Amino acid sequence: MILLSPTTRDDSMSDIAFSLTSVGPHLRLLLFLTTFWLLYRVRLLHAVARLLDRLSGDRGSRFLALLRARRAEWEGDWVSAGEIHEELGDCNRAIECYERGSELERCAALCRALGAKEYAAEWLVLAGEHRRAADLFHQASMFDRAAESYLNAGVHLLAASSFVKARDYLRAAEIYFEHGAFLDAGEAFAKAERHEKAAECFERNLVETGDLVSLSLDSLARERAVKSSLRAADLFERAGRPDRAVRVLARGLQHRLAAKVAEGLGDFSVAADLYQRGGDLDKAAEMLARAGDLGAALRLEADSLLARGELRSAAGKFLAAGDPVRAAEIFESVGELLRAAECLAVGECFRHAAELALRAGSLSDAALYLERGGDLRQAADLRWRAGSFAEAASLFARSGLFFEAARSAHASGNERAMVAFLEKVPASDPSFSQARSVLAKVRARKQWLEERPAETMG
Repeated sequence: MILLSPTTRDDSMSDIAFSLTSVGPHLRLLLFLTTFWLLYRVRLLHAVARLLDRLSGDRGSRFLALLRARRAEWEGDWVSAGEIHEELGDCNRAIECYERGSELERCAALCRALGAKEYAAEWLVLAGEHRRAADLFHQASMFDRAAESYLNAGVHLLAASSFVKARDYLRAAEIYFEHGAFLDAGEAFAKAERHEKAAECFERNLVETGDLVSLSLDSLARERAVKSSLRAADLFERAGRPDRAVRVLARGLQHRLAAKVAEGLGDFSVAADLYQRGGDLDKAAEMLARAGDLGAALRLEADSLLARGELRSAAGKFLAAGDPVRAAEIFESVGELLRAAECLAVGECFRHAAELALRAGSLSDAALYLERGGDLRQAADLRWRAGSFAEAASLFARSGLFFEAARSAHASGNERAMVAFLEKVPASDPSFSQARSVLAKVRARKQWLEERPAETMG
């Protein structure tokens, strides 16, 4: 082997050229191959030197790791290859390897570490981790995808909430309604401008709450129920169903508001009932009057006056409304017994009226009420006690007590009536013999009076 130094390079090359032209063909081939081999060895040594330089320090470690990764890929160990690429920071290649190795959750974790939540969520969907995927979609503000993933995970209320955020209100409302969240369903239907359906949801929530009058709800629950009734009523009115608004307001104990709606509909009887339940008796009376029920209107006016302490005026209204007994009770409570008796007489409660008249010291009024009630005997006794003998005689006679009638007629100075009554005393009467005796005396006296003027004249 001939080594060429940098000083002898030109002379040597001329000698070699001369020798090549002077030797035989085999020797020339041998010389050519030897020269080629020398040049190859020099280049190989330089390449090895450069490789050794690269393998020193971190660059060498990285190169070796890449070699291990390539070997793992050739052997089909994609997970190990992915882990090496992940360590080396080649995330895209790592994700490709994890995907080929069916490690989809590792793909998701790597994407999440890079801050790509939407891509991480997609990998979790492929891995069947719908709940975790839904949470990531939600964090990435991809609410429609989050809703679908929540549905696939069976978390329906969270799915409905995500549909609301995605402005798919109708889908959200249907899910809420199906799972009994009627308040949320109502709000979603309202946003979808399905007013009647929204109102029905709020009404359904109110029905589920129960009767607010009978239930001992806490203040917060009662407040929520009242809000449901108000919201339902507003939506029913928007949907053109004020009649249903009236019912739902009444169920929510919003009687006055319900009455106003009913009044606007011209349903005055219902409005009157609602105003009355709401405590506005004057307005209720006005509604009844407009409905044509004047008697009931007067009674309500009377109740209103009674509530304000205007007892006499209230009694007068009750009397005008055709409730004389109630009027009598009020007059009696304030000590006006005769007016109370008059009211009872209007109600044909004659015995009770007579008792009140007696308590007031009016025998004649008491007798009148007893007479109107058909109790002629007691009426006659009261007339006798009051000194109304003529009336007493008539009443005794009408009750078949002719002897007492005769006595009353005598007291009144009506002798002719006395005689007539004495003549009617039946034989079965215990006073029959006395009546005959008195009658005989009266006739004898009459005969004596008739005879005396003749004797005088003779």
